[in-house]
Amino acid sequence: MRGYVKGSVGLVNPELTEALGSTIGLVGSGQSIATSYTYEPFGATNVVGATNANSYEFTGRENDGAGLYFYRARYYSPTFQRFIAQDPIGFAGHDSNLYRYTFDSPLQFEDPMGLTATCYAIQSGGIACIDDDDPNNTNSDPNAYSGGGSDGPGFDNPTWQDIPDEGPIPANTYNIGPGYNSRLGQPTMKLTPTEPFPPLRDPNSIRMHADKKGKNQGKGLASTGCEVTSPQLRQWINNLGGGTLIVVPGMPIPGENP
Repeated sequence: MRGYVKGSVGLVNPELTEALGSTIGLVGSGQSIATSYTYEPFGATNVVGATNANSYEFTGRENDGAGLYFYRARYYSPTFQRFIAQDPIGFAGHDSNLYRYTFDSPLQFEDPMGLTATCYAIQSGGIACIDDDDPNNTNSDPNAYSGGGSDGPGFDNPTWQDIPDEGPIPANTYNIGPGYNSRLGQPTMKLTPTEPFPPLRDPNSIRMHADKKGKNQGKGLASTGCEVTSPQLRQWINNLGGGTLIVVPGMPIPGENP
């Protein structure tokens, strides 16, 4: 539930939302659904029920009444299933199509600002991120880590990247999905690889999350191949609408080959 909207007959209606932030219903004075919303994958919207002043619909962004959604940096068209202007940061958004919305994966990702963050992680530890819209807005976590299970030999060790449950996050380019709450920390974000993946590793299991204590207090306590970062960095990325994580190899650890 996001907030309240003024109804057509003076009622105040709580908004009900789903995982991507889209409004799916407005609650009437009788505590029943007064207005309901359904969406096609790219945001074409069907509204049923009482008239109201709500403009927040697909992914929680404002429908301008002319068939476009206001995504801050640019407008999005569910009819054409793309932004109507090019990405203001050009190819730095890591998409050759400068009009594309969420890499054509609207059921997995959202882009509430029409922008995202780009992060660079090293398999041997550490991550740094930049706001794609503002190069002066950066964030980092030098204590970020991956792999090792319980301080095993795969901890932050690139030569173990093919080993399930022990190796670090494989070198790849990942789409960072929207944050959600889980036992792995708030927010947890799914990392979807865009390039071929090690055959023994599960590409659907990779996340960016906290350690067991919810913050980086004990390296190697939580990762079986995901990227473990601070809650501050994860929230910063999530506030920008996700983005791209580029994982590059680091220096191998001598004598620790699988």
